[in-house]
Amino acid sequence: MKHRIAEEDIERFQNLLAVEMIDFDCGKLCAPINNGVPACCDNESVVPILFQEEYKRHWHNGRFWKRAPKTKEIKKYIKEHEDYYVFSQCPGTGRCERPKRSFNCMTFPFEPHLDRDGNVAGISYMNSREIECPLMGKPKKIYNPEYISNSIKFWNELFAHYPEEKDMYMGESLKRERRAKRAGKGFKLFRDESEKRRNAFIVFVRTPEAGKVKTRLMKDLGAEKTLFAYKTFVADTMKISGGLKSVDKFLGCFPSTADNFLKRLAGKNNFKGMFAQEGNDLGEKFINAFNDKFDEGYKKVVIIGSDSPTIPLDFIKRAFEELDRNDFVLGPCTDGGYYLVGMKKLFSKVFKGIPWDSSEVLNRTLDKLFAGRIKFSLLPFWYDIDDIDDMNFHKRHVKYLRKK
Repeated sequence: MKHRIAEEDIERFQNLLAVEMIDFDCGKLCAPINNGVPACCDNESVVPILFQEEYKRHWHNGRFWKRAPKTKEIKKYIKEHEDYYVFSQCPGTGRCERPKRSFNCMTFPFEPHLDRDGNVAGISYMNSREIECPLMGKPKKIYNPEYISNSIKFWNELFAHYPEEKDMYMGESLKRERRAKRAGKGFKLFRDESEKRRNAFIVFVRTPEAGKVKTRLMKDLGAEKTLFAYKTFVADTMKISGGLKSVDKFLGCFPSTADNFLKRLAGKNNFKGMFAQEGNDLGEKFINAFNDKFDEGYKKVVIIGSDSPTIPLDFIKRAFEELDRNDFVLGPCTDGGYYLVGMKKLFSKVFKGIPWDSSEVLNRTLDKLFAGRIKFSLLPFWYDIDDIDDMNFHKRHVKYLRKK
């Protein structure tokens, strides 16, 4: 059999899951109603499954685990999973030692929940209805946030070694969603709040007022049609952000957040908050927005405008990824500006002395990045909508995208 997990991987997994899930002994809640044995430790109802490499490690470190008798049910399961599973038995709660618990022991009663793209969205209670665990259905507040974060990291890394496991849990996740939909209610999904806290995404918008938005476009369309078009741009831009995971989303408004249209969109698209842009020019507004989010504890911050409503979601995701390797990221526009800017620490000098209403914005910004020896990345070029020619192309582009 091919060994898929190295010794150091198993040790890291053990360390991740060694964090206490809760701050009380849940076994004392269910043992009295389960013949004195916690439900998760009852070999009659729950057969521990260890990975081959995990079992061998425990075997060499004291032979804590032994193989379980092959019942009819286990034999049937082994046919499909014998490649990397060992069905086991532990010596019982009296001899239980936390460092010798299996991965399944330390993740019980949770399993990963995957979204439709196959990403680990969080952990949720196991689908099994046969296990009577007192923790099932309990609220998130009783669990250690670090355990939730570590558990999600564990599953993500494990799936890299065992794609078969990911396929299995993808099926379980779909079952959970279908069952919740039939019942007309949601299910408890515990996300990694620490990861969420690391990323902030901001959409810069102008408060939509007739005669105050897209003035170059207004010369050809008139104030009311331009206002309608601009509201559509804002709505489409905010809708794109729905595909972002583990990100707190904010709406940066100028001059004010006091607008019911923007408030409705922010709520509909799960934006965490709205704030008024502060500064005398766009550069100062960037500096203040970035500085505020860094002060709030965010590690990576990305800002886009509302003039590029067809921007691919992958560009935004890639911006956050690029900040793993760089300090600064730009999404250049074909008109000499940029549709996206992101940083993981503040470089205020980059935004000073830029002629913001010119086609030199991108070049001047690049000059400052090179002069400051700032490590940066450029995303693919995209377009924004400023005048009637841009609008005419945008209409054809949307028609093309719908055709695809």
